[in-house]
Amino acid sequence: MSDLTILQSVAVHREDIVRAYEMQVRKEEKAVLRVTPPFSAKMRGRIHIESDDDYMVGDDSGKPVHISPEILLNDPPVFPTPDETADQLRSDPDVKYTRDRHHQLHEERVNQWRETIANSIANQATIGVAGNENQQQVDIITLGSWPPNNTSER
Repeated sequence: MSDLTILQSVAVHREDIVRAYEMQVRKEEKAVLRVTPPFSAKMRGRIHIESDDDYMVGDDSGKPVHISPEILLNDPPVFPTPDETADQLRSDPDVKYTRDRHHQLHEERVNQWRETIANSIANQATIGVAGNENQQQVDIITLGSWPPNNTSER
């Protein structure tokens, strides 16, 4: 297995962190940020969907680090639900509830939530490899801006 202790920093696109975390809170997929060996001082983390059969038994090339997006966030807010948005809209005496207004307001709330997540990324995190108790504190280098300009640049 590659030596995790030489890892000093992980660079990750801001959009990947937001997308991975949103997938988890929506319970769509088990999304992580993956760093693959061999490890060096500066590594790149990329979004990855975990599955039970990710790695072959007996694979001695070294296991990657799977970083849960929530450990990269400082006090992430709760994801807005459609019901909460509907309640908020219905409680406003100056606005008539319509399905279109509800949809529009919920979309705004989700976009605000994403922006808050993008701005709450930590500068450091403690990471490790599954099945190994060794952990390493690393600097988190965020790439890209929010909102993302053009994902084809990656």
